[in-house]
Amino acid sequence: MDGKSEGIGRQNSSSPFIFSTLSTTTQRKWKKAGFVSTEDISMQTYYDDAETFRLFRVASTVIGVSVDQLWEWYGDFLVTYACETGWEKMLTCMAGNLQEFLDNLNAMHYFIDQIAFKSEMKGPTFKCDPQISVVERTQERRKSGMVDHVIFSISPDDQHKAGQRLAHKFRKERNNIDIIIEEDESVSPAPPITLRDFNRIFPYHICFNKQMVVEHVGVFLLNEYNLADKKALKLTDIVQLIQPTDVQLTFKNIMTYLNTLFIFQLKVQSKRNEEELAKKAGILNQPLSLKGQMMMLSGGNSIIFLASPHATSVRDILNVNLFISDMPMHDATRDLIMLNQSRMCQMELNKRLEETSKKMKGCAEELEKRKTQTDHLLFQFVPQQIAEALRQHRPIEAQTFNESTVLVSDLPDFLSICFNTSPTELITLLTDIFHRFDRLIHLYKASSNILTSNSSISLQVYKVVSLMDSYLVVGGVPTSRPDHTESILNLALGMILEARQVTVPNLDLPVRLRIGIMIGPVVAGVVSERKPRFCVLGDTVLTAKQIGTYCDAGKILVGNAVRTAVTKSLKSIFVFTSKGYVDTGVHKTLTHYLEKNEQKSAWDIIDREKAPEQSIDGYKELHSKEGAPQWEAITMEAQKQQEVIDAMKVGLTQKNKALARLLSIREWRFRSNRSNDSGISIDSNRENPQSSVCSIS
Repeated sequence: MDGKSEGIGRQNSSSPFIFSTLSTTTQRKWKKAGFVSTEDISMQTYYDDAETFRLFRVASTVIGVSVDQLWEWYGDFLVTYACETGWEKMLTCMAGNLQEFLDNLNAMHYFIDQIAFKSEMKGPTFKCDPQISVVERTQERRKSGMVDHVIFSISPDDQHKAGQRLAHKFRKERNNIDIIIEEDESVSPAPPITLRDFNRIFPYHICFNKQMVVEHVGVFLLNEYNLADKKALKLTDIVQLIQPTDVQLTFKNIMTYLNTLFIFQLKVQSKRNEEELAKKAGILNQPLSLKGQMMMLSGGNSIIFLASPHATSVRDILNVNLFISDMPMHDATRDLIMLNQSRMCQMELNKRLEETSKKMKGCAEELEKRKTQTDHLLFQFVPQQIAEALRQHRPIEAQTFNESTVLVSDLPDFLSICFNTSPTELITLLTDIFHRFDRLIHLYKASSNILTSNSSISLQVYKVVSLMDSYLVVGGVPTSRPDHTESILNLALGMILEARQVTVPNLDLPVRLRIGIMIGPVVAGVVSERKPRFCVLGDTVLTAKQIGTYCDAGKILVGNAVRTAVTKSLKSIFVFTSKGYVDTGVHKTLTHYLEKNEQKSAWDIIDREKAPEQSIDGYKELHSKEGAPQWEAITMEAQKQQEVIDAMKVGLTQKNKALARLLSIREWRFRSNRSNDSGISIDSNRENPQSSVCSIS
């Protein structure tokens, strides 16, 4: 087959991405191509060719092939993709040979771009001429600028030289058909059709000669646009060329693009539009556009434009003030409009469904975020498993834990700090300290056994309450664990060291903490429904608090039961020094100071890197006496000031009033003179007995 196929290519002002071939690229590679991820690519958006070319360049680098090879792969994929998505039958039935297939590509591109998808894509323009074997690539100047003009020479390979589906074979058949038609015309009488009948059958046609003078038009154009009385009317006087773009409206150019779909837009308004113009006070309808095919007549002396209204939806015909009844029944445009209108409604529904799906996805993500925030707040008041039970409206009954470890801490220098700092500074200081304690508690989730790379200490404990300078933590509750005592002791060491990292404003002294720890049975439960709080009750809590009052600043004092428990199970990995017996109100308790964990450094316990000038294990810093003399002097001065205030009882500042009130609450809630059961203290001056533990929880 000798033939020429000219592809007049133009830069697609917008082309869609089919990015399946790059689905294996990583996030980093997508960023290199100008995209954060595949989620940034929307199927509803058409991208400039520059972005497509950049994506292919990056993909070729990643895959390790040339850009040309990648385009070849893309072409193979595109054919497969078109067949798999339902276009195979349409491509098969377009033509019986390659030349006719290329002749009809322009119409197919127009249908896909402007009708099927209503997109802004612009496909290449093709025209085919027989028996030309010249191959060249040039540039032509058009209305929009320079465009590529590519001429392809297409010949059969060895497999098809036998004559299967060859263009020259079809040309011979076509020439034979032309000869038969000519012979039939010589012997057959003229068809019984007049020009008036032809104009009525094709109401939108236009016939013109080489001089572009209109010879006759369809009856609709003749009547609606008052063309009957106009003589020597040129085609360019009544229409302007819309498609193909960048082509001058001349007889020669039309002959060149006979295989191309043409679209004309009328320059004049119809009668009905002029009437509507008067009714609507100057609002003008859109001019009518005609879409159709150019056919050569009289051996090339004339051309007839067989056309129909260029409309694909009901909105289109309403915009030009046209009706479906204005189109002949044999015109497929009627069916196209109604079918396409149904399809557009479905596309609009799909678009809304996609938008709704995106909104629902966003709402789901926001809901999950809010749920996480709510859970975080709820877990501040109750343990996770209890929170889940509350969420499912299951009753929460109080539970007895036969063995648990309770830690109570406070600041022995709290009164001195209050006298030397402003309320704002005091709150900031306590916030910093408690945030550090919370970090230690939540360093490892209670439900996870995965440890960080910098530590192997698992602090499976639960914070019950923090009030003023006091902090209450329990181990083995609400989930029983065999190593709850070890966790509490490690936490205590970490709290002492973390507190020393905080400096008191105005005094420039490290914070000193004291901690009391006791092991024993407790009762735990949830109080209140609207604002649930997790409470831990029992004599063990009260004993731990009382032990803490006998503890020196910067020290950890534990009951003998605590030392016995860890010594049995852990073979003395913790080091203790004896303090002696202390009076806890009900009985005397043997106590010991916790010094260190011999298997873990203090830096491992708090999960922090040590500074170069600090000790290797961190226990030197933990037991440092730095600032102790200054604290003693400041404490004595603060006590003198308090005695003066108590003696005067008048002229108290607002800050001291608030401080006195808080101190009284603290003393009432944490202290009791006697206990008639496990954790219930009775004040003889009050009508109703109160639980000293429950009131702080």
